[in-house]
Amino acid sequence: MPYFKTLLLTLVAAAVAVAAAASAGGSPHVIGTPVNAVGAAGAGAGPTTVTLTFDGTHVANSSLRSGLRHEGRFTAAPPLCAHGTAVDVEDVEDAPLSVMRKYTCDDGTGTFTAFLPAVAAEHGGNGTWKIVAGTDRYATLRGQGTYTGHLVSGSLDNFLTVVYRATWQGVVDFDAVAPSVTATARAKKLRRPTRTYAVPTIVDAHEPGFTYSVDIRAGKRYLALKSGTSSSTAITVTQHVRAPRGTRAISVLVTVADAVGNESSTTLIVKLKPAAT
Repeated sequence: MPYFKTLLLTLVAAAVAVAAAASAGGSPHVIGTPVNAVGAAGAGAGPTTVTLTFDGTHVANSSLRSGLRHEGRFTAAPPLCAHGTAVDVEDVEDAPLSVMRKYTCDDGTGTFTAFLPAVAAEHGGNGTWKIVAGTDRYATLRGQGTYTGHLVSGSLDNFLTVVYRATWQGVVDFDAVAPSVTATARAKKLRRPTRTYAVPTIVDAHEPGFTYSVDIRAGKRYLALKSGTSSSTAITVTQHVRAPRGTRAISVLVTVADAVGNESSTTLIVKLKPAAT
């Protein structure tokens, strides 16, 4: 699922503290052209901090690729329901095991589903969670954060004996709308070294407090990656890249996300001024 494998943005952006960078100088050659843009203007009421505690066990399940599922009881703080049951419904990846887990509220208010990458950390360690879907009261609930897990009993040599506890910390909001993103990128040829360019990229999420990544490539070849946070609505990110010989254009993938993980992206194609011969 590419959505869950996006170049990693900071998971919890509730307290963003990085100011927007100033615009980069220099005369541009060509402005990048957007290829794909995803998302519309976000409209959240504001993220709320939340905690959830899950007491899990392992149950054999031949319908899942791993051959087992995690299930158990959870308790949580508002705006989540007070308690309910949770069970894995899909193995997203095998190595490391990453799952979708559905949380069903005892009070009948609905369900919410979270993506848990590298879920073995629940048995002892630290990991991340991200709410990606919901029903009824939680249809628009989204959120993300971290968890701490520890083994309660049993042996990791025999998963069916394991009992563990994982405790979430993070933010949620009843907002399933991604921030819109517009971006422009330019390439300025540098005198040295040869085939080196400064690439300032203007990223506008049209709402304050977002995380971003800017990934520059020549074909399938990785050239540069920068990620961070902005407390304003827009930021300029400047990276220096050295293009492979014969490269006439580079692609710039820009991804932004709000505090609860709603993402938008756009890809720019930036033409390069040929190096002097």
